[in-house]
This record gives sequence, C-alpha cells and structure tokens, in this order.
Amino acid sequence: MEKVKRNSSIELLKIIAIVFIVMCHAVPYSGLVNGIHFFDPTLATSNISELILIIFRYLGGFGNVIFVICSSYFLIDNDRVKISKILSIIITSFFISMFFLSIGMMMKLKLSFIVIIKQFFPITFNNTWFITCYLLLYIFHPMLNKVINNSTREELLKMNFIFFVLYSIISFILKDNFYYNELTSFIIIYFYTAYYKKYLKKDRIKKENRILFILIILFLLLIVITNILGLKLNIFKDKMTHWAKPLNPLTILICFIIFNKFNKLNFYNRKINVISSLSLVIYLLHENYIFREYIKPKYYDKIIGQNMIYGYFKLFTIILMFSFTLAIIYKYTINKLIIKISEYLELKLKKIYYFLKNNCKKSKKEKVGLY
Repeated sequence: MEKVKRNSSIELLKIIAIVFIVMCHAVPYSGLVNGIHFFDPTLATSNISELILIIFRYLGGFGNVIFVICSSYFLIDNDRVKISKILSIIITSFFISMFFLSIGMMMKLKLSFIVIIKQFFPITFNNTWFITCYLLLYIFHPMLNKVINNSTREELLKMNFIFFVLYSIISFILKDNFYYNELTSFIIIYFYTAYYKKYLKKDRIKKENRILFILIILFLLLIVITNILGLKLNIFKDKMTHWAKPLNPLTILICFIIFNKFNKLNFYNRKINVISSLSLVIYLLHENYIFREYIKPKYYDKIIGQNMIYGYFKLFTIILMFSFTLAIIYKYTINKLIIKISEYLELKLKKIYYFLKNNCKKSKKEKVGLY
C-alpha cells in the first residue's frame, strides 16, 4: 500500500511555529541576571526596544497554538496510538536531558538535587511542559475523536461555544478560572480544529487578509494599551505578559486564519517534511531546564548587551542554529537506535498486554464454570 503523503504546507507551518517558539524563548525572561537587574518582560516599560522584545515574547503563544492545530488536524482522522512513538519521545526527552546534565556538570554549574532528579524524569516533572501535554493529547486523542464523531454539527458547535465563553472570554480576562491548565487548552484547540476540519470549507473565510491584518493590529494595541496603563497604574505594572495565553480569542482567531491560508496551498515537499519532523527535538533541545535556567541566562548580558534588538536576534540565531544542527545530527545517528529500542519495547509491551488479556478471559470462564 502506498504511504499517504502529508500536506507539506501544514508541515511548513509547523516549522514556522517552532521558529516562533524559539523567538519567544530567546527573549530574556528574568529580571535579574548574575544579581544585576537586566530585563523583565512582565513589567511595563518606556524603552521602545524592551517593548519590541515583549511583543516577541508573545510569539511563543502563537507558535504553541499553531503547532497544536497542525498536529490535531492530522490526528482527527487517525484513531491509532503508536506506542513506539510515545516511547521514542520519552526516550529522546531522557537522552537530551542527560546530554544537558553532562554539559552542566562539565561547566561546574551548581545544580540542586531536585534539578538533577528532574533531568532523570523530564516527562514526569514537566521539564518541558509542552512535550508532556503533547504526549497526553496524543494518548487520549482516539477518545476525543469518539466524542467528536458521535456528536452532530450542532452539538459540536455548542461544545465549542461553551469552551469559548468559559476559557477564551471569562478565564482569559480573569485569572485562569474553571480549572484551566495547559492540557485544557490543548484539548479545547483540538475540538476547535475538529469543527474547522469537518464543517468549515477552506475558502469560506472571506476577506481573510483584511481580517487577519485587523486582528494583528488589535493584538498589538492590546499590548501597547496595557503598557501605557502599566506606566501610570501600579495594578497594570507587571501585566505585560498577561495576555500570553493559548486561548486568547485574538490568538485563536489569528492562528486559525493563518492555518487556513497555509492549508489551501496543499503541496508536497520531502525536505520540508523532514525538517518538520525535527520540531519536537528542536523544542526539547532549546527548552531543556538546565539550558533554560542555567546556561542561557549566563550569556544574556554578554550577547545582548546595550543594543537589545541586535543582541536579541544574535541570541535567537545562535539558539536556533544550535538546536537545528543538533537535531539534524540526532536524526541521522542516535534517533535510528531509539526507534529500534522503541519498536522492541512496543512488541514486549504488547505481548504482556495480550498475555494479561488472555489470562483474564480464562479466569472469567473458570468462574462461570463454577456456577
């Protein structure tokens, strides 16, 4: 059977999403670096360069939402969960954590016992929360598909409307009400994507370029107005990243319009698909806890310096090229071994599962025979 070719336009969008995420994470996020006040993106500022960096910080939210939409779009029509894929991500996460732990030891970083434990169990301790949420979404997606497929268009629309009111309006404006968390946002985006794929035509959005432009302007105005209020009122002083939530209604609308534009392109390019397959590895490499909290901050003041915008793009380029290069090396070396290990473990787990299943059936028959 010929393997179905994935739409490279969506894979290209996944690459853009991961670039957005790296751009976000290249922005300094701590107010203190080596005991000296540096830059805090949560604080209102009168410095234009700092305000631009705060805007770049918001790109991570867009990248996260776009990536989840792209992944959900493929998963909605596929109920299969590959155990080998889950194991491969877990093993890869562990390997990369050990890689950075080794670097941390060589650099003689003062790592606490808790940090070292986190490196040994990166998925369990949310070393990179996005990967943990992605895995959970992948594991449970067949059950979500059952709910979606057993719902009428009206029921799915009502469900999404309730999600939108509770989480994209009330919880967005207030402080994460209704038990909101990152996994909640992933599941809700999955349902939004399902409605889009099942019931909305690609060309249904009229004047989408104009709408997209207006939405982006509104988003920028929201940040600028928050900054102006923060400079005058203490209550808004530390709220500059308050709107950086995945279910921000402006973020959701912008991301779906962008996705719709790419989805209409519908082409195939093997190189793009290969680069896209590195996305999660790039995420793991550049957002590892030790790299994020210990290594990267050491070079904020050295790389960024006084010219913040130039220094930021320099740091972003270094992080992106570092992550991409290691991801390429990983794919064509260690990844092959990890795939073999994952497939071997999958076979063993399946044997255990079927063994337990058959024993349960025998036990039931024996109990029935007693009566």
